[in-house]
Amino acid sequence: MNRSFKYRIYPTAQQALLITKTFGCCRKIWNLMLDDKLQEYRAGRKMSRQTPAQYKKDYPYLKEVDSMALINVQLHLEEAFRSYFQQPRKGLPRHKTRKRSSRRYTTNLIKNNIEIGRNWIKLPKMGKVRAKIHRALPLGAHIKSVTVSQDRCGDYYAGVLVEIDPLKTKQNTDRLGAIESTASIGLDYSMPSFFVSTSFPASHPRPMKKNQERLARAQKSLSRKRRGSANYRRQQKKVARIYRKIADQRRDYIHKASREITNRFDVIGIEDINMVAMSRVLHFGSAVFDNGWSLFVHCLTYKAEEQGGTVTKVGRSYPSTKRCSQCGIVNQEIRLGDRSWTCPSCGAGSVPKVGVIT
Repeated sequence: MNRSFKYRIYPTAQQALLITKTFGCCRKIWNLMLDDKLQEYRAGRKMSRQTPAQYKKDYPYLKEVDSMALINVQLHLEEAFRSYFQQPRKGLPRHKTRKRSSRRYTTNLIKNNIEIGRNWIKLPKMGKVRAKIHRALPLGAHIKSVTVSQDRCGDYYAGVLVEIDPLKTKQNTDRLGAIESTASIGLDYSMPSFFVSTSFPASHPRPMKKNQERLARAQKSLSRKRRGSANYRRQQKKVARIYRKIADQRRDYIHKASREITNRFDVIGIEDINMVAMSRVLHFGSAVFDNGWSLFVHCLTYKAEEQGGTVTKVGRSYPSTKRCSQCGIVNQEIRLGDRSWTCPSCGAGSVPKVGVIT
């Protein structure tokens, strides 16, 4: 199985210049190859498979950056066209601009050109780059690729993709309490508390709501500055730092909660819901996305897989909210805002909105 590890890197001025140049060359290759493919596609001809090497004669500066980064651009563009042909509603791939494109590139391991040390990462064309290795790679992990990126705050990161053997790296985590290996839990999505469960309480920090006033002040200050000025760019970074803090707080809770759940339970049932539709139809808006339910489901899935557990998605039509977890009767009078109810059949008091697994 594949796993990724993201590390903060601290390139020198010369290394940062090379990273920026690689971003620009990847964007240039994307636009050049896209122009040629669109010309062939609109002319009704079969699209040929160009390679970055064909453009280096006309643009010699492309030779100064990592060639694998340019090859990955080619692969991503081909994947974008395949996605368009399968689902035309997505639209054709678009050109990239300096201001409206992600600052990242991916390079692959070839002949040990990528290594990770105690406080450094070796990258092609750059050599050793100082890094904060806060977590070591699993034993027996094989590096496949590295994605170098720069966020809106100006900080650099290296995302290392590795291949690991699940049998060798299966975590033998001590289970909390005297819980059997066949313990199960059902998680029913709840916007105020993230999820409802009888066995595990949720306490989502709601980072967007907590930082809303601070974010509004920073955005208001940004709107008063002249676009393109030094003060405008400086304030942009302040706004970006607030957004990054919100995302970090959300991810921190999700990773800790998902790890504790997978440590305690082997069988996990979750509600399969469409968050985008919920935000639109029910007009919940950003409150839905502040929870980060999709990321939570992703973390539960891969962490349970590492530890030999199972995550089961329960269909949206299954009445887990209305079904009593004791006798199984379905109460049709339950509404969306009801947090608990008393079963009219067996008399179980204060039955929570959980009946997915039990």
